[in-house]
Amino acid sequence: RGYVPPESWDRGIDAFYTSYNLSQYRSYDSNNNSNTASYGRFNSGLNLFSWQLHSDASYSKPDDMKGTWQSNTLYLERGWSQILSTVQIGENYTSSLIFDSLRFSGIRLFRDMQMLPDSMQSFTPLVQGVAQSIALITVSQNGYIIYQKEVPPGPFTIADLQLSGSGSDLDVSIKEADGSVRSFLVPYSSVPNMLQPGVSNFDFIAGRSKIYGVKNQEDFLEANYIYGLNNLLTLYGGTILSDN
Repeated sequence: RGYVPPESWDRGIDAFYTSYNLSQYRSYDSNNNSNTASYGRFNSGLNLFSWQLHSDASYSKPDDMKGTWQSNTLYLERGWSQILSTVQIGENYTSSLIFDSLRFSGIRLFRDMQMLPDSMQSFTPLVQGVAQSIALITVSQNGYIIYQKEVPPGPFTIADLQLSGSGSDLDVSIKEADGSVRSFLVPYSSVPNMLQPGVSNFDFIAGRSKIYGVKNQEDFLEANYIYGLNNLLTLYGGTILSDN
């Protein structure tokens, strides 16, 4: 549900785009002397041959001073559908998956969760059970039916739920062919970084810090990994390696 296989993806057209925000402030003192400050921010990009170039830059000019350009991010990006990931090369920010975000220049490889089915992009519990006959499975949350499906006899697993809320347990009923009904409860609560059982997320970075105002920048390696173990546990860990 909510999934398009990679072989059906379209990389889009070759194009250049830009968006901008321009502002100017002018004030006057008691002698009617004016003071003007100008500012502009530009988000631009170029899509070409399955690569995307992204730029976030700004221009500022205080009154009677030379204007200055400042680049916030500038990087190349390309999707890697074989491993459901994206690679980025250039100046960007690390994710805040586990550690604080850091501006850097280098290369980054991370799991692109948008390449997964909608139901796997965030935590949803697996609903598992056993049907004694051809049965109708109904899953409700807050009294609202969010899933219903007929299953054959034997074990079943429902992994593509679209939940209606973030903190209510799931009521599951199994209606057998003879009309008998069995019900059970699946506990559900979600905290940041929780993943559906069997789903993993990772983020690997190699580069050099580029923190504004810091004289001595450092080379570093960062690795983050998260894995949904079951409906109750998500394992995660990370490390940052640097000389200082």
